[in-house]
Amino acid sequence: MNRILAFLLVVTGHILFAQQWHYYNPSFGFDVNTVYALSPGAIAAGGGQETNDSFQIMVHTDDYGQSWVENEHDGLAAWNKSIAFSDPVNGFGAGYDGRIIKTNDGGLHWGFANYPVHRDWNKIVNVSPQTYFVAGGNRSNDSVQTILKTGDNGANWVVVYDQPGPWLKSIFFTDTLNGIAVGDSGVILKTMNAGNAWTPVVAPVQRDFNGVTFINADTGYIVGGNTNHRTILRTDNAGLNWTVISDVTRGILNDISFADSLVGYAVGDSAMVLKTTDGGLNWIAQTIDNTMIGNEQIRSVNFYNRNFGAVGGAAGLLYVYLGSPLPYSTFHTGQATGITYTSATLNAAINHVTVPMNLYFEYDTTALFSHSVQATPASVNDTI
Repeated sequence: MNRILAFLLVVTGHILFAQQWHYYNPSFGFDVNTVYALSPGAIAAGGGQETNDSFQIMVHTDDYGQSWVENEHDGLAAWNKSIAFSDPVNGFGAGYDGRIIKTNDGGLHWGFANYPVHRDWNKIVNVSPQTYFVAGGNRSNDSVQTILKTGDNGANWVVVYDQPGPWLKSIFFTDTLNGIAVGDSGVILKTMNAGNAWTPVVAPVQRDFNGVTFINADTGYIVGGNTNHRTILRTDNAGLNWTVISDVTRGILNDISFADSLVGYAVGDSAMVLKTTDGGLNWIAQTIDNTMIGNEQIRSVNFYNRNFGAVGGAAGLLYVYLGSPLPYSTFHTGQATGITYTSATLNAAINHVTVPMNLYFEYDTTALFSHSVQATPASVNDTI
């Protein structure tokens, strides 16, 4: 009499749910100065310690923050202030003392430093697959504002702007020709020829400007302030003119990022997280963690889309935002093979979308599934 073998693949794993900020401390308490959402599930972050044997630390996750990997070259070095990517694997980082580093695996590993000119770098941005700009300068003594450019993926860096004045804090390009750089004491610079020449733009209010971004070729935002003010500026003509849309008594804003043309976030001191859902016309304060005491300094924000992004800040602060559950795993069972009187091979395939899963089979000659056998391997790190 033939016996029929029935089996069931059982999958267990951790599911993160919708509309939540999830706290992590992957930098061991060192400051997180920059976060970058590379692709669904993947985030690269950088920072370290500014003074007293300056320390650099770079971390990476590809499973929505469930596990983090630290770059093996981290240690005593000028801290990282900014990272930028041309695609999910290729990117550069920039920091103090002129230090520029490079990755070709999405931020898992960062190559040794390049020092094209000795300035402190605050922001690096990607403009095309081969082109990056870096902004910074020297904030002490004879203050200098400096912009670097590479057009050959970092093989060579050229100083395209180096003038006396308050140092630059951020830079953004809407295309390969048009860009805006901003800095302390109301500095706004504009280029329309790929960074070869920069023209000052008059700011409507004298504040320190820390972040700039655009949602299209014409509409952009600058965030900043000072000890007593939280400031947001807006342009509707590609940065030729700026208007104040918010200048209130609150802590300074440090960074801004849009998930799309409507939804964006601005972050800053005093645990400040602001959100817009109307393209930046109105900003509403968000509570991302009820346990915050209100003096946290949030320095960076970046969103891949409405459902995935991150913020980072001083003392190791890092939160990952998930606006929907993690993608559900897909799997199917195949026909049992190699069936004998004493054994059989049970076959299945699963796409676990980078979430760690435990697998085992239950089997029986009836629908009771009263026996189990561990899958081999029991835990997988990739699609099988």
